[in-house]
Amino acid sequence: MKNCWPLIKISLAIILLVFPVATYARETYPKLANYYLSFFDARQYQDLARWDLLVVQGEMAHYQAPFFSYFKQVKPQGKILAYTYPAFFYRQSFFYDYWGWRADIFKQANAHKWWLTDKEGKIAEPWPLMSAINITHDDWREFNLDYLETTYKIDAKWDGIFFDMVDSYASYYQPKGIDIDNDGRNDSDNKINTAWRNGMTKFLSESRAKWPNKIMVINGNDWGTYQKPINGRMFESWPTPWEGAGTWADSMKPYLVKLPAQNQSPQTYILNGAYDPVDRRDIYAQMRFGLASTLLGDGYWSFDAGEGSHHELWWFDEYNLDLGEAESRAYNLLDPANSEVKSGLWRRDFANGLVMVNSTMRVQSVNLPTDKFRSFKGLQDVVINNGEIVNSLTLCPKTGIILLKAGASDPELNGHYLSCYDYKSAHKPWPSFWEKLKSLFIEVYEKKY
Repeated sequence: MKNCWPLIKISLAIILLVFPVATYARETYPKLANYYLSFFDARQYQDLARWDLLVVQGEMAHYQAPFFSYFKQVKPQGKILAYTYPAFFYRQSFFYDYWGWRADIFKQANAHKWWLTDKEGKIAEPWPLMSAINITHDDWREFNLDYLETTYKIDAKWDGIFFDMVDSYASYYQPKGIDIDNDGRNDSDNKINTAWRNGMTKFLSESRAKWPNKIMVINGNDWGTYQKPINGRMFESWPTPWEGAGTWADSMKPYLVKLPAQNQSPQTYILNGAYDPVDRRDIYAQMRFGLASTLLGDGYWSFDAGEGSHHELWWFDEYNLDLGEAESRAYNLLDPANSEVKSGLWRRDFANGLVMVNSTMRVQSVNLPTDKFRSFKGLQDVVINNGEIVNSLTLCPKTGIILLKAGASDPELNGHYLSCYDYKSAHKPWPSFWEKLKSLFIEVYEKKY
């Protein structure tokens, strides 16, 4: 392991006395998710089937119907969730709307005046090319749920559904104000947000009533009334910048403690990390920190190029590991008698190894039982994953590590997997001529309708 100056030495024997081994959900780890929003074809089947959970566009149930049976053959316990919105229309989708389904949403929203607008009728656009719909309209919620079932066949073809942009505040959607009740006057922030939360709570409850046995995951926030009908949430761009102050602990508290006490079973959480090219840590260290943090709980780890992308097939050596079942909860070696989720040196034990996370801003060191653990032998970051016995461990700030028990087998690595990163895949280029032409067509279409 890379040597930094040791600051703290801790005896693990004390920890094991304080936190006895218990019985946990019989799942094997790590659990991996891919938030893949590009329209794919048969060339991506094999690569996508490597993940345990996929979030993909709803149209894929029709455009690539064979993939669903293929995925279940490769991953019998795998899950596929349909990506959609409770109250938004993405105008760029016109160019992937081969059968006119999405155009119908646009036309219906126009015809019924469902858009979220200001007093002058200007439609709110909280994200580029993203038009907001007023979720307080009962007939919109009914239309949307019927549309999802009729068009995407949620009940028959999917393991569940993924609702993006589930916000608890809508007042920021339109800088000049919002007329939430359509009375020709802009409303106060409190009135806007209260009405929005009520409408969203109804939508999620109505979704649960429509699909009582499906997994429902939201991407947004931890608002209390949203939690009972759903199975969990995604923490996008983890540690999620809009979660509290954006710290490690601010995202880990709801993941490990708060939400599991509120959400339905099977509880389903996705930590979606984004590669940051200006981070002083390399891509492997960034990935390991997120994966190791995810392994402190029972969620899925996802890693890609961030909010403007979500179409990567990056694969890392650590993804091939088999840690087996969890044998402990996560515990903080710096404060072992305290279960509070806070910055610290965290550990969790598994049948075939352990994971450790230093979420502090200081170097942390720990002694391990002699000759009991080792790094696995990898092909990518061979300085860290060198196959050597590890009797003491020193972790630099904001890093994580996964070790195997000395007798555990190395993962099978044959070098035949996708490159995890290249410059073009993680940097969005300036709009091409064709992208500009698409935007022009969108303007013409919207003016027509």
